[in-house]
Amino acid sequence: MTSLAKMPRCEGLPSEPCPLKKNDTSVVIGKGDLMLCSSCDAERRRLFDETVKQKSNKGATRSGSTSKAADGSQHRNSSATTTATRTASVSSDRPASTSSDTAGTVAQAVADVFDDAVSRGSKVIINELLSYAQFYRDRSTVDSLHKLVVGFYSPSEIFEAKKLVIDEFSVELIDCPLKTARRHSTARTAHDAEVEDIIRMLELLDNQNNLGKVQFTASNFDKLPKYGPEEINLCAVVDKQVHLDTKVNEIASQMSTLTTAIESVRVNIASVTGTAMVVAGNTNAGRPSNVRTLSTVDRTRNVVITGIEESRDPSVWRDKVSEVLSTAAGRDVQIEDAFRLGKFDDQRTRTRPILVKLSLVWDRRLVLSGAHNLNSVVAFRRRVFINADEPLETRRRNIRDRLQKRAENRGQQVSLTTDGVLVIDGIEIFCLQRGFINRQVSAVNNDNNGQLYH
Repeated sequence: MTSLAKMPRCEGLPSEPCPLKKNDTSVVIGKGDLMLCSSCDAERRRLFDETVKQKSNKGATRSGSTSKAADGSQHRNSSATTTATRTASVSSDRPASTSSDTAGTVAQAVADVFDDAVSRGSKVIINELLSYAQFYRDRSTVDSLHKLVVGFYSPSEIFEAKKLVIDEFSVELIDCPLKTARRHSTARTAHDAEVEDIIRMLELLDNQNNLGKVQFTASNFDKLPKYGPEEINLCAVVDKQVHLDTKVNEIASQMSTLTTAIESVRVNIASVTGTAMVVAGNTNAGRPSNVRTLSTVDRTRNVVITGIEESRDPSVWRDKVSEVLSTAAGRDVQIEDAFRLGKFDDQRTRTRPILVKLSLVWDRRLVLSGAHNLNSVVAFRRRVFINADEPLETRRRNIRDRLQKRAENRGQQVSLTTDGVLVIDGIEIFCLQRGFINRQVSAVNNDNNGQLYH
């Protein structure tokens, strides 16, 4: 719950609210640790002095009032309009001090609170947790107060404090949902939620001007934290260190799990890479050492041109490549590299395809989309073709499919073996692992004008 910053409000006189309704920075801590304006503070001091004078005239002794306060007696003057209630919370976690000096000091303090509360017509509620929470509620953030109370007080003390608030303000909190008893959950413990309920109920009662009727105090100072919720001290540092250690352990555990997962992924990648390398090695078996392979090359800027005549002079066919690309794209295209695929054929029974690496991906898209423009040039029509650069496996599969379809259209007997070998009229023609097997299909290859590159 997030608390909103608000101006201090004068708690007024014992019998009525502040006549001036002060609610600004002029309201400071006055008589009895109350937030008072100068007018109400002066009036309360006057009433207190009159009360002291009346007790002096009656011969009342301080020891008598001390004994009554220590024993929890509810004897009151007949002129008092309300009674003081003493409710002491007991915790087995922190035993109370038994020294006579400490008991006398506590009794003296309790007696002073009783007398001041009676003079103001208020009820005294003795509970260390509520006393501490009420005092620091407007002097610290809700998160800091909540964290300190949860860490200092036991669950039984927290439950007792909430029950006390509900019993004392049963009428005011009759429809309040915060009265419901909390249970443990996966997100938080029950007493952690109970502390939040206590702080929110005090805030609600304060907004209703109902806290002015009571005075929270403590009878056992050992059950009070010796520092404020936001104070920098050894206890606060130790508490933060404990929370920090918990967070570090959680992060370390998560990092350990993440490291294991990363190592597992790395092993899987290494396994897949090793398998791919073995397959690639088997695929390239028997291939000449001077053949340039592009299995690991970026193909996003590559195109393949088929149908350009062979020449020992690279400058001859390179000029032709530039002309083909500019015709397809409709403008000049910058070439980064270009080279023939395969071994030079001295008899020139076939023309090797040309792999062209362009400078821009956009140029590749433009060239492929405008490849049909080659039909407008007589020298290129039905001879030169532009295709996208594809992996070897994809290219061979496309070649096999085209050979199969063409043979079927011609009425030839076509079949595929379990190894993916294309058989036409009983002759093995093409396979995905080695490409062309029988060069009897050279005529088919030539009819396709070099499109079936491999």
